[in-house]
Amino acid sequence: MHEPQPVFITGADSHFLMPLFALLQSMRNYAPQSKLYVCDFGMSQPVQDFFRALGILLPRPAAMDPTIHAFEKKMRITEFLGEMRPETVVWIDSDCCLTGDLLAQVQELCAQHEAPFMAAVTEEVATVGGFIEATQEKHNIAPFMAMLAAHPATTTHAWPYFNAGFYIAHKMWDWQQRLNMEGRHVPGHFLHEQNFFNYLLQTAWSGEIIPLDGDCWNVHDERLKQVQGRVCHESSPSARLYLGDKPVLFVHTTSPDPTVVRGGRCPISVDNELLPVSVVRRVPCNPWVDDHILKQAFSFIRHEAALLRRCGLLTDAPTVDPTPAAPLKRHDYRSPGGVHLDPSALLPSLQAVEPLQFGALALRTEIPHRFYGASLGGVPWPCSTLDEAHLIFNHALAVNGGRGLVMGQHALWFVVHLALAGLTLDVVDPTLEQAEVKALYQQTLTKAHLLERVRLYAQPQPLHKGQPEGALWDLVFMGWMGVPQSEAEAINHVAGAMQARALLLLYGGLAQPSRQQGVVQLQERGWQVQVQQTMQQIAVAWRGSVQPFSHQPDPAVNWPECPLARRLAAVKAQR
Repeated sequence: MHEPQPVFITGADSHFLMPLFALLQSMRNYAPQSKLYVCDFGMSQPVQDFFRALGILLPRPAAMDPTIHAFEKKMRITEFLGEMRPETVVWIDSDCCLTGDLLAQVQELCAQHEAPFMAAVTEEVATVGGFIEATQEKHNIAPFMAMLAAHPATTTHAWPYFNAGFYIAHKMWDWQQRLNMEGRHVPGHFLHEQNFFNYLLQTAWSGEIIPLDGDCWNVHDERLKQVQGRVCHESSPSARLYLGDKPVLFVHTTSPDPTVVRGGRCPISVDNELLPVSVVRRVPCNPWVDDHILKQAFSFIRHEAALLRRCGLLTDAPTVDPTPAAPLKRHDYRSPGGVHLDPSALLPSLQAVEPLQFGALALRTEIPHRFYGASLGGVPWPCSTLDEAHLIFNHALAVNGGRGLVMGQHALWFVVHLALAGLTLDVVDPTLEQAEVKALYQQTLTKAHLLERVRLYAQPQPLHKGQPEGALWDLVFMGWMGVPQSEAEAINHVAGAMQARALLLLYGGLAQPSRQQGVVQLQERGWQVQVQQTMQQIAVAWRGSVQPFSHQPDPAVNWPECPLARRLAAVKAQR
């Protein structure tokens, strides 16, 4: 069998699913006509079942030792492809994420070059000599040096040194077979598959080698720091990423170091353990890059939730305690569905607390849900119920990233959830005037690798000066405001600075007349509005194509009537 179209291929094991999900979703968004095959580099049975059901699994060949290093498996992709024998093989590491139409660019390159060729991006060290100078004192590259010793150093040190995380091999099947057969005998060492890839390219390939522009293709390492985003039209799957004036085709968050954990856990369970929410990188956090990757990953999880659940990979938190709750015998509840995030690792002191200690916040203490708080710097800090945290996080996922505004006192808990959902946030919290409170924000956000995309303000005035021209918010969260008499004005003001496709959340305080009036005015202006029954009650207003998370109230609670819901129904009936 001969496949004339470019075949995209990657590989991963069971514990590398988050980056792989991001890559798969970005292929769907930016190159929908392409198909990405996934080599089994060490997958559990449920993970194999999932990718097999998607029709993209390339099983590990029976004769291949499952214990060999992933680098060797990568060199042996011709065994995974079997009789497919594509004319053009496009390898892309599973920690890459597209931001442009890769298929169109590959097809254009193939159309321009009829003869066989290899195309790849050189590393920042540029040459083999540069690679040796940068690594030989830090890592073991002795086997690579031994290969090179058979050739004059003046020649080998001038060879270009390519990154093997992405390459296009056009009409090079025989050379790839040689990479397979000879690569398995290379002793393990630092980047040994990339080193042998470069060695074989220079010694066993006489065809054309095309160096790709590293500012567009395979943007990685130090170049990642320079990537910036530009807001796209609403129909676009994401903000477009640029390096200078050049549009980025895909980013590659390559790292030889341990995975950097953003904080919390995603809802994907492998071997009875939740995978961390993580972005693989070895450069300082770039919010544009991290947001794009996490947005793609969570979007993939949402789209494939049913299949993930059938394969036993998507977990659901328990809902109601099996025994009926006595009055004020508090219990945990979390609405079914959605993505479950547990950020408790960021707040080690998080625990169920008596909500009466936060009496000034007018909590609905009669609702028998456990309310959580934390001790930050020795100060009791209000958080929320598990259901409310779950609801707010999944509402934020519904807007697919973008800019967010948080207004309210003691908002740190919600800021963490919204930022982990992929939003770049402006936070206005009057308690930030206290130095110790600001320090707590900064410490917690730094621990979660989120500080770079959260701007903190004690008062709203600097916010208006710092707001980028033309930038509108995709989501606004209003918590405990502390100035209830002016809330209707505040709600209408921020609603006027939101995208055509946007979502506004009001947490608690719905008994306050001014907050009720602001919500009613939103409905009168054409927003869709819903009151969701939680301990504090959450009003969610949205417009455009965004779909808020569907919340199921705790069936074990005898919910009191909500005056605002009754008022909204009356206004709707009059229209």
